[in-house]
Parts: sequence; C-alpha cells; structure tokens
Amino acid sequence: MRISLFSLLSIIVIVTISINAFFLAFIPEHYSIFFATLLIFFNMSAGALVGFLLQRGIFTPLKRIQKSLDEIKKDNFDLQMPAPFAQELRDFVGSIQVLLQKIQQSKKETEEARAVLEIRVGARTRELRELADSLEGKIQERTKELQGRVKELERFQKLVVGRELWMRDLKRRNRELQARLRKETEEKFEEAKVGS
Repeated sequence: MRISLFSLLSIIVIVTISINAFFLAFIPEHYSIFFATLLIFFNMSAGALVGFLLQRGIFTPLKRIQKSLDEIKKDNFDLQMPAPFAQELRDFVGSIQVLLQKIQQSKKETEEARAVLEIRVGARTRELRELADSLEGKIQERTKELQGRVKELERFQKLVVGRELWMRDLKRRNRELQARLRKETEEKFEEAKVGS
C-alpha cells in the first residue's frame, strides 16, 4: 500500500508536534539548553524534510503540469501529461488527461464533420453548376428559337406590308382605270348623242 504525499506530510507534522510537546513536558530543566538545541535541530530537519517533500511531490510536478498546460494553450493537444508522485496530483493530471482525450476526440470529430460538409458542399455546388449550365443551355436554345420566330415575323411583316402597298397601288390603278373608262364612255356617249 502506497502512502500519499499529504498523508506523509501529516505524519511528519504530527510526529514533530508530539516530540516538541514531549521535550517541553518531560525533560528536566538542567538539560534544557541541550534539548532546546536538539529540538531546534529536529524542527529544522523536519521543516527541511517537509520542504523537500513539498518541492518533490507538489511544486515540481505542478511546474511540469504548468508547462504541459502552456503547450495546450498553444493548441498542442497531442501530449501526455506528466505522472506526478502524489495521488491527489495524479488524480488531477488524470482528469486533465481525460479532458485532453475528449478535446482530441472532439477535434477529430470536428475535422471529420468539416470533411463531410466540404464533400456535401462540393456535391451541391456541382449540382447547382450543372443546373445553371443546363438552364443556360435551355436559355440559349429558347433565345435562338425566339430569334428565328422574330425573323419569320419580320419577313411576314415585309410580305404583308409589301402586299398592302401592292394592293393600294392596284386599288389606285383600278380607280384610275375606272375613272378613265367612265370618261371614255361618257365621251363616246356624248359623241353618239351628238352624232345622232
């Protein structure tokens, strides 16, 4: 069974306090300078041990975790978090590692969705382009057809206008001929009347 860093620190603090209390309560006064020096040395040793354990078990792993988090800030999600000594920090790093895995999975899913979306957009764009080309072809065919009809109508109009002009000319000639015929008939009738 492995003892966690915080349990070890707690034990050291409890032992230090107990030893201090023992020295203060049960040591005779004539040994007080020696035991006070020994107590100061023991307390300094315990403090150094606590500082060493804190440095090794908490501060150094926290610095490594901070470096890893700085890499994450730079969008580098393909890293492994360092495994610290203390169980509590291991749990914390494990949570960050799970979060990183979820981010990587989400990033992968986003890229896959983007790829699928690009394929769909490309297909839809191609369909729309084909539809536009088809409609453009139909428009060009219809335009040619309408231009042909316009030309036919223009020819027909020319024929109708030409025929109408020809009919007017014929009517005018007909009137002229009728007037001339009447005049000649009247002249002959007058001659016949005068001659009779």
